Amino acid sequence: MIAKTAVSDPDKKVCEYISGTGCIENYKYCSDYRGTINIECQRIKPYDETGNNIDYTSKCKWSNSKCQRVAKACNDVEDYNPSLCAAVSPKIKNNHIKYCAYVNNQYCKEHYKYCENITSLSECTENCPQNYYITGKCVINDDKCVTNEDCFSISEYSNKQYLCESNYNCTLFSIYNCTKKKELTCSGTKFSSQSDENMEVCSSIQVSNPNKVCVLKADKSGCEEVLKYVSTPYYNGTSNSNTGSSGESSSEFMTKGINLIIVMIALLL
Repeated sequence: MIAKTAVSDPDKKVCEYISGTGCIENYKYCSDYRGTINIECQRIKPYDETGNNIDYTSKCKWSNSKCQRVAKACNDVEDYNPSLCAAVSPKIKNNHIKYCAYVNNQYCKEHYKYCENITSLSECTENCPQNYYITGKCVINDDKCVTNEDCFSISEYSNKQYLCESNYNCTLFSIYNCTKKKELTCSGTKFSSQSDENMEVCSSIQVSNPNKVCVLKADKSGCEEVLKYVSTPYYNGTSNSNTGSSGESSSEFMTKGINLIIVMIALLL
């Protein structure tokens, strides 16, 4: 919480309320701190270039005998904050191969974007690549870490069902075999738990009619097909090509046009 109280140097300082302490002056930028106390440096919440807003993707760190601004890491995101986790993601170290994500709604954690980027097999099965809820999670195959896009024998792994069914295309056929499900259908797709990714899973499923879309049910228990231009809690249809700029359908527009012509003819008689 930032209190609107006069400070000695508004360009460099801000009045910050700290629970149990009250309102104290603090610096807006890490580099303005000239002290030598590490904890005071870390307490600074750096502002963006405008000087009007806190940059929540950065923090102050004491390094090389000075206070410096650095990008936050995934695990710097406190509590459950998916928006901040996503905002921090492109700024982390090695962001060309890693990203931040919540998995099972636990905490913001660093993962490799692709299983094939992983060189240490001990990190493989715990990693969740981008779009893992569609492509599948990481598994070890032929001493390599790969994306579980195909279903194959997983008898050598302890948590067989978890590894197999982490790929929405697979199901555990027996205690030894992870096999392909029948082709996914919209109405046949059910979810055992609620997840932020379920909506995207539904939208990725092919529908039976080009005039329909697959959307998440209102109770979030599974998917259902609806007409493209019917609004649901999880899908807002857009105007189709037969809709005028005022939102009227072509039939309504034609009816109004005919009525106008009749009135004009009556006036000429």
